[in-house]
Amino acid sequence: AVISEFNKLHNKISDQFYLNNYDFLQKNGIDVAEIHNYFLSGFSVSPLTIAWGLLTESNQYSFIVTIRCKIKENLADLVLAPGEF
Repeated sequence: AVISEFNKLHNKISDQFYLNNYDFLQKNGIDVAEIHNYFLSGFSVSPLTIAWGLLTESNQYSFIVTIRCKIKENLADLVLAPGEF
């Protein structure tokens, strides 16, 4: 179910971004994690990342959505480059 939701969300949002990159992790030839980073034109930092992974301790799956922004004077904005505050 987690992998299915991960793929559904990717299919729904991927065309709204300028670029996305993909990576995965395998253990004994089986995928145990996947990640997509989504980029906007002109930004070197991905404002959105989605990932899933198998938690080895509990043998359960996790689905993570990360939104990156900076807050300055009570306003949220996207980060243009690494280290920008």
